[in-house]
Amino acid sequence: MSSPVIPWIVKLKTERDTQRLKDETKSTTADLAECIVSAFAPEFVRSLMRELQLVSDALPEIGCIGIFGAVRIAPNEEHCRLHITSVGPLVRFTYTDLFWTIGSHTIRCFTFEGRAFELGFRVSGDRLYLTDDWIRLLNPAESAERIAKPMAERVLG
Repeated sequence: MSSPVIPWIVKLKTERDTQRLKDETKSTTADLAECIVSAFAPEFVRSLMRELQLVSDALPEIGCIGIFGAVRIAPNEEHCRLHITSVGPLVRFTYTDLFWTIGSHTIRCFTFEGRAFELGFRVSGDRLYLTDDWIRLLNPAESAERIAKPMAERVLG
């Protein structure tokens, strides 16, 4: 003998089943994002460092001197600094230090002027990006621009 169909029970069961599926999907999506960050963040950070070096090398085109250096300060932490100095009678300079702990989902940034900000890793599709506002997705070249352009503008003032 089958159970009678009672609309509110069917509705409640459907809502519970839907919520369970949403929770499972959210968990699976988070696990996938974690795997993508773990797999691709080290290469992303290396690409960002290459882009910052390219920026540093190109700064003489706008009348600045750029110095870029990277060092592993601990077995699990990367550090780099982009230093920009103006050329001319009134010398101005600034720098930004970037720190990334291997396995972390953020790159911590600290400027000479005392400003601190984070760039967070974000997964979209099967690609990894950085973002500072959780709206714009930045590849390594765009991330380097996000860091270096305001610095150059301050120095050129």
